[in-house]
Amino acid sequence: MRRSHFVCYHFRKSKAKELDVDSATVSRDIKFLTAESQNYLNDLARSTLPFMYQTSIEGVRNILKECWNIYQSNDDKISWLQRLQALKLAKECHESIFNLLDVGPSLMAVKQLQERLIIIDNRQAS
Repeated sequence: MRRSHFVCYHFRKSKAKELDVDSATVSRDIKFLTAESQNYLNDLARSTLPFMYQTSIEGVRNILKECWNIYQSNDDKISWLQRLQALKLAKECHESIFNLLDVGPSLMAVKQLQERLIIIDNRQAS
């Protein structure tokens, strides 16, 4: 911890000297850029999260179809052990889908509450 503060301090000092500004200005700029980066990542997550859930569920459903194809196949080359493994994977797929459907809406609701809180905070700050 001490070393990282030392490095940050010298980074700010050197950038301040290089830009011919006060080190406090560099600190404020770093805080601003950090906040902007965080907002960008939050917006990215918020906008892509529903799509990621949808594609994840669709992918698991495709795997589930293949599991049932293997289990119900008339191919003699597929052993009972392989059929049982397909059933086990099918069970895990159902658990994954249930987990995604259980967690997804809750996560989206939390994100919406966070957005509302940010809007309220911004209104109060203005």
